[in-house]
Amino acid sequence: MREMDKMRPTYGSTYVPDGDHDHESYPWENRKYSCKASSIYNFGHSEVKRQRRVAKYKSYAVEAKFKTALKNGVRWFKNKYYALVYA
Repeated sequence: MREMDKMRPTYGSTYVPDGDHDHESYPWENRKYSCKASSIYNFGHSEVKRQRRVAKYKSYAVEAKFKTALKNGVRWFKNKYYALVYA
């Protein structure tokens, strides 16, 4: 067993292979980090969630415009090629 202790990394890993974890150290288990701490925090949290959702919608719109422009550009080149070759 002492050989295993010597093989441990020097940076102090918190990994426990047998599955025993100290759940008190997790912040989401601690009550002071709970989302129900205050209504002001909940309002701010929901506002941040809304802003993220709106930002995703905007990014989807930009992505759709880019795809449309790319398709139209490829179609234009294709039409010009066929006009030159087969005309």
